[in-house]
Amino acid sequence: MARASPIGVERGKADGSGRRPCVARRPRAFSRHENDPAEDLTGIHLLVCEDGVCQRQHVVDHGFEPAVSGRVELFRPNGAAPALTRADVGVAMGIKGMEATKEAADIVLADDNFATIERAVEEGRRIYDNVRKSLLFLLPTNGAQSLVILIAVLFGWTLPLEPVQVLWINMVTTVTLALTLVDERAELDIMTRPPRGVHESIVPASGVRRIALVAVLIGGATMAVFFSEYDRGVPLAQAQTTAVTMLALGQLAYLFSCRFLDRSSLTLDVLRGNRTMWLSAAALIVLQLVFCYAPFAHAWFGSAPTGLREWLMTAALAVVIFLLTEAAKAVSRARRRTVDVASSGR
Repeated sequence: MARASPIGVERGKADGSGRRPCVARRPRAFSRHENDPAEDLTGIHLLVCEDGVCQRQHVVDHGFEPAVSGRVELFRPNGAAPALTRADVGVAMGIKGMEATKEAADIVLADDNFATIERAVEEGRRIYDNVRKSLLFLLPTNGAQSLVILIAVLFGWTLPLEPVQVLWINMVTTVTLALTLVDERAELDIMTRPPRGVHESIVPASGVRRIALVAVLIGGATMAVFFSEYDRGVPLAQAQTTAVTMLALGQLAYLFSCRFLDRSSLTLDVLRGNRTMWLSAAALIVLQLVFCYAPFAHAWFGSAPTGLREWLMTAALAVVIFLLTEAAKAVSRARRRTVDVASSGR
């Protein structure tokens, strides 16, 4: 896994002479005894290009301590603590390490196992991805609700949603949909991505564009459904109920797109790998049926029963929202490839 990722492995000499280490660009294994006849190879140097966690890690045996730094640095045993202090994230060995270096380190590797660092990087990237997915889901879906109310108020139109209905949609989507992305597995390319920039935002420019687009799509579909129904002469409560259903199904459709940050969701993989998502989708549908047809919901939320036509219309628009979001992701991928080709050609 690590050999295919932006994690490189270096092996260096430490003969006490202060010479720069000899570096093997890509060893075939992570073993300390790597068919290398050199007697003075003292350990393994691990480079981890993971911003916010580390940039470079040196895992060295025979009394040397690991450090994390943006520069290659080989040090003697007595110089371990200062190197750990200078590092972005200092890592000390818990078994062989000296007490002074453990105190100076940010992280103590309890099992002295090289593979633990690779697993930690992968898990850190998975958690970071899931935080980004949650943000990319929550911001546009809440923005769509705000957009519907804002436009109606600015232009003096009939409100497509009553305040208590906004409270309902926030409550049911938070309970059902918003928490499902934390259970997402690591994406297939998670360990082959290049390192992100030091100052890169958790929501980059492409993410901001996607947030704006999805907010407009879901909000626009909600307003279109409401006014088409209201102009058709249906009661206000029924038109508002259809608008709430549009918000719920639109957010559900967008949730499937959020399962993959940049990779296309037009694949069967989007239907498997996260059992929680299907349970949450089922719970959302059941709660929305209660909202539409339960008499107590009519009294509490001002809703009204809707027919099959309204359900089919909102479901079709939800699919359109999903497809347009995927088209935007495809454009973003194409733009990024063009930039990468242009950068590599310089």
